[in-house]
Amino acid sequence: MAKRRTDQEWQTLFEKYQSSHLSQRVFCERNGLSLST
Repeated sequence: MAKRRTDQEWQTLFEKYQSSHLSQRVFCERNGLSLST
């Protein structure tokens, strides 16, 4: 079963994504996320 993330964890991931300047696909691959998450 997939790990459930808190709102704070999602906020942190979103901020990391925005500052990374990576595509969604690459960011998800590097951070172990499903693109459809």
